[in-house]
Amino acid sequence: MVLRHLFLSLFTVALAGAETLHVLVFEIDHRYTAPAYERAIGGNPVAFEEAVSKLRKLTPEQGVREWIHLEIPRDDPEKRITTGQMRYQDTPREKKRTELGHEHVWFRSANGLVSRNLELNAQLDKLRLLRLRTQFHHRIDDQWSLSAALSGPKGTILVLEKLVDGKTTPKPASWVFQVLREKEPGRMGRASVEQDLIKSPLNRAALLRVPDPETTIASVASLDLARDTDYMEGYSKDLVSFNATAASENKRLKLKYPIRGTVRMERLVDVGMKSTVSHHGEHTVPLKEPAAGEEFEVLQRNNQREGQTTRSVPSGKKSKYYLDCRLITAG
Repeated sequence: MVLRHLFLSLFTVALAGAETLHVLVFEIDHRYTAPAYERAIGGNPVAFEEAVSKLRKLTPEQGVREWIHLEIPRDDPEKRITTGQMRYQDTPREKKRTELGHEHVWFRSANGLVSRNLELNAQLDKLRLLRLRTQFHHRIDDQWSLSAALSGPKGTILVLEKLVDGKTTPKPASWVFQVLREKEPGRMGRASVEQDLIKSPLNRAALLRVPDPETTIASVASLDLARDTDYMEGYSKDLVSFNATAASENKRLKLKYPIRGTVRMERLVDVGMKSTVSHHGEHTVPLKEPAAGEEFEVLQRNNQREGQTTRSVPSGKKSKYYLDCRLITAG
């Protein structure tokens, strides 16, 4: 009897730390973007959970494509979990092998924050890959919540998470909405978030959950729509990455930093037979007000294939972009 009681006690302790992280990435047709967005930020988790359930019942022909759904259990909350399946396989380009699949890393930092990193590589069509990278540093609930939404190739990509039987305490949610535009002073804020997700000027926009205040690490939503080019004899990057950083304070220097939105880009803007033109740059916009935007310059690189080698040289041409940022709060 004593041994049985000891066994049950140990079993109960083991189960006390058990939790399962659910991660869902799916792309929805534009006609579903506005209602999904309204429920995601509405402050009613039950309504959003119901909306997600209804969307997941739809087929690709009806406008919903599920890229990945992960259920990752762990018994020890302090344990770092790495799971996934990356594999090299043939893609439409003859004799070209490309890494496809996913990898997810889930860990709890010293201050109790549950951080998650996801890499997802998928074949989008014969000429393009989809390479999604996300990093999140906020506490999550036991119902679906929106960690990121991005302008996708055929609709809006939603990245959702929930933690079942977890011990985290979610805090009020906020997101930084960012739109990358070519130089358009005065353009900021004319369209709603839903409209810009559906039809942003460069089809590059993201709604990204702000990390919890205890961390200075930025959350990331990065989308590379890699294109098949003769220049690379494979896939060239067409990458735009959006970051959101929580407000922070440097007490020693008596400095306070607001929430920030950052864009990093290696954007493919022109593709020739043996050459490409790409724009490279990074810019950060402080959100001292609920809406802010700034113009910035990027470096242009002219990329050329010469036989078996490639050459990339900076161009004297300067291109200007505009980063439009808005702070969105739940409810």
